[in-house]
Amino acid sequence: HWKKQENPMKRIEVNMSEDLNKDQIDYDKSQLNKEYPAGSFLVTEKEVAMYCNSIGELSEICHDKSKALEAGYRDIVAPPTFCALFVRGFDRPDINLNFGKSGFHAGEAIDVLEPICVGDTLDASIQLSDVYIKTGRSGQMVFIVWEHIFRDQNGNIAAKVRESHVRRE
Repeated sequence: HWKKQENPMKRIEVNMSEDLNKDQIDYDKSQLNKEYPAGSFLVTEKEVAMYCNSIGELSEICHDKSKALEAGYRDIVAPPTFCALFVRGFDRPDINLNFGKSGFHAGEAIDVLEPICVGDTLDASIQLSDVYIKTGRSGQMVFIVWEHIFRDQNGNIAAKVRESHVRRE
């Protein structure tokens, strides 16, 4: 006699009545959207070259000043993901999140709004842009989203890097 086995892909039902909503997450809400200075960075040819080599960037405008000038840029252009290089070194304010025992990096998104070129000075800031909760198969998770803003020497926003971290029980 064959016994019908349960489908291992069967959806796990979660009691949603016990879920926290966004307003119930215990953290310092005064930190939300508060911008903190994170540092100033001079974009050097050496840094751009090292970064290009590390990621395999082959575009001529990222390696050759004459090609970059021909293309209308003011100097060698940093690759679009260049600002992510600085994000790891930023100190984040403590938001006193009272949730979970472990955490991990959940991803990042980069918006490049202006070309970043050798010789530019980037002033960086960081702000907590969102804290929200999701329920998955392993239970509830709180997502913490930081936004890193990079302004060029003219005060224009050159790039934004949104970085998500997760805390889970």
